Amino acid sequence: MIDFALFIGVPSLAGLFILSATAFILAGIVLFIMFCPDPLDISKKILAYKKKFEKTKSMEKEIFC
Repeated sequence: MIDFALFIGVPSLAGLFILSATAFILAGIVLFIMFCPDPLDISKKILAYKKKFEKTKSMEKEIFC
């Protein structure tokens, strides 16, 4: 990596930082692509959450109103 850094015109020790930055960027891209949530799964979870707390809200209305 030191040779690459000198080739592009930056100090020799900067090559290691270029390597680590490249690795982090590639890891971020892989994580973004591989772990994108499925919209259908997310919508099912939202619907289940709303159904669960819909009963609670109706009970609160009966108690407090």
